[in-house]
Amino acid sequence: MINRIKLVLTVLLVLCSVPALSAVSQVTVKDVARINGVRDTALVGYGLVTGLAGSGDSARFSSTSQSLKSVLRSFNVNIEDKEVQSRNVAAVIVTASIPAFAEIGDKLDVQVSSLGDARSLAGGTLLLSPLKAPNDEVYALAQGQITVGGYRFEQDQNLVAKNHATVGSIIRGATTERSVVANIFAEDGSVSLILNTPDFTMLDNITTALRYEFPSLDIRPAHAGKLDIHGRDLSFSHLAKIEQVSINVAQSARIVVNERSGIIVSGSDIPVSSVVISHGNINLKISSSPRVSQPYNVVFGDQSNIKTVTVRETEIEVNEQQQAVYINKDTTTIAEVVSSLQKLNIPTRDMISILEGLKRSGALHAEIVIQ
Repeated sequence: MINRIKLVLTVLLVLCSVPALSAVSQVTVKDVARINGVRDTALVGYGLVTGLAGSGDSARFSSTSQSLKSVLRSFNVNIEDKEVQSRNVAAVIVTASIPAFAEIGDKLDVQVSSLGDARSLAGGTLLLSPLKAPNDEVYALAQGQITVGGYRFEQDQNLVAKNHATVGSIIRGATTERSVVANIFAEDGSVSLILNTPDFTMLDNITTALRYEFPSLDIRPAHAGKLDIHGRDLSFSHLAKIEQVSINVAQSARIVVNERSGIIVSGSDIPVSSVVISHGNINLKISSSPRVSQPYNVVFGDQSNIKTVTVRETEIEVNEQQQAVYINKDTTTIAEVVSSLQKLNIPTRDMISILEGLKRSGALHAEIVIQ
C-alpha cells in the first residue's frame, strides 16, 4: 500500500514538475473531434473460463454446469449432471470494442468479468467465445489467457485479497471475423465533425480555422457539438487535411481515477481551494483456525454420543485508526494535497474517496473521470 501511495505521488509530482503550460495550447482538429460515422462498436459475448484451480463457480450456479456439458458434448464427450462438480470453471461475460474500418483478422483487446460466484479468474483461460454486435451478428471470436489486476486467496475461512480478481483482460485476445463499413458521407456528399466534448468556444475556434484554410467549403455549425461541411467532391484527402488543421484550445483540468487498481493520474497543476479533510478508518480482520475438541473421561451416563471432533475457532479483530485531519487555508494544487495526505499515511483508495468529496464540496476545480 505504501508503495502504491508513493507511485501515485510520484506520478502527480512528475506531471506537475513540468513547466506550466499556458492556459491556451495548440492542437489539431483530429485531437478534439471525429468524423461522423467513425466510431467504435460495442461487442458482447458469453464464455467459459477454465483452469481456475478451485476458484471457479460452485454447483449453485447451474448455468456454468450446463455450459460445460454443452462444450464437452461438442467434443463428443457425454457426462452426467453429478459428474459436473468442478470449481475449475467459471461463466463470464466477454466484452470488446471494434473500431470503424476494422478488417478480417484484426486483433481486439477483450475484457472478461465473472457472472457467477467464482472467487478469482487468475490463471484462467477463456474458451473460444463469439462476440456479437447489437444487430446480433458475430463480428469477432475471443480466446486466450486472462490477466487480472488483483488476487484472492481463501483457505479455511481465511481470506487475503487485492483489488478485483473476478475481472480480467486479454490483450489482443479477439480476432475480427467480419469487416466494419463506416458510412461517413451523407447523401448530399457532405460530412460532419463531432466534437469529443461539446463546447461553443471550441466549435467557434474550429469553424474559424477551417473557413480560413478552406474558403471554398461551406462550413455550418449545427449545434455545440456538431459541424457540417459541404463541398464539391469531398474525398478522403480533404478529410485528412481537415484533421491536420491546427486550432487553439483552452486546457481543461482533469483527474483520471482507476478504482480497480487504485491509480490516480493528474494531467496538470489543478487548483484546490480552502478545505478541511477529516479522515478516519476502521479495519476488520476475521481469522479462523481448526482446533481438536477432546472430551474428558466420562465415567457415568451414556457414552455412545461422546467423540473427538474438530471445531473452528474464529477471532474477530477491529482496529480503528486515529482520525487524520488536513487543513488547507490557501489555494494550492492537487499534487500538494496528495503529498500532505501521503504524510498522514492515507491509503490510495481513501485518497480516491477524498478527491470525490473535494469535487462534491466545490473545492476541487477539475473534472474527475472514474474508470
